[in-house]
Amino acid sequence: MTSVLEQPELHTSDPKTIEKVAIVVAKGSLEGIYPALIMANGARMDGIEADLFFTFFGLDAIRKDRLEKIKVATVGNPGLHLPTLLGAVPGIPPDDDSFYRCTYRSGAVWNQLEAAGVPEVKGVWSHETGGSRLWLNVSIKQMYGGHSKQAGLIASQCHAGAYANRFVVVVDDDIDPADMNKVMWAMCTRFEPREGIEILRGCWSTVLDPMCYGPDDPRNARVVIDACKPFNRRDTFPLMVRNSKELDDRILQKFNDILPRGH
Repeated sequence: MTSVLEQPELHTSDPKTIEKVAIVVAKGSLEGIYPALIMANGARMDGIEADLFFTFFGLDAIRKDRLEKIKVATVGNPGLHLPTLLGAVPGIPPDDDSFYRCTYRSGAVWNQLEAAGVPEVKGVWSHETGGSRLWLNVSIKQMYGGHSKQAGLIASQCHAGAYANRFVVVVDDDIDPADMNKVMWAMCTRFEPREGIEILRGCWSTVLDPMCYGPDDPRNARVVIDACKPFNRRDTFPLMVRNSKELDDRILQKFNDILPRGH
């Protein structure tokens, strides 16, 4: 997956008239059925053709023998007609849940960093292995001393990033925040442990966090790591020895069929 590296350019155009909509009903409970019916009814009132598609799990909405049994579901999907087991998504992330959440959270943290006045944010990635919450990477173009630490502290405490966070890593704009190999390389070569780490205590978390303070105190501690070049050394910092992007592209194109996945 790639990070949200560039904000899309906005283009204005005349809005097109919607003539037809298709709405999928995929849950056999009241809160899954009513919104679809309300939207379809609203579309018809506006003269828009509306089709409802009922998946296998949404068929209870149109079965006469099930109509009287439809209710609000606190968990799960009654349309499965299987017992619902309470608990978390089984397995260790990344999983389908964290993959879709990390894209949303990355954009939300980016928006809130800019809203807080942090300039030159070039990328944000809420890593999927951390369930989209536990690990945040932020890429910036340093503009002043303390800029990287400011970005890290705000990312760890803004609303979208604060809940159940554990690590925030800030890197320079030459590092893709979604590429953990590059992020780890920046941590190994640009992180200065005496000045580049902040441990924050008593932060917003949840009892679902296995490292929260306790069942009656769902706070946690977290780390903000500054893995940017020292601001006062950015002009004299050792240069990277690397191929040009053009050469990398030529090599990848020539040997793409034999190189391992993820190269």
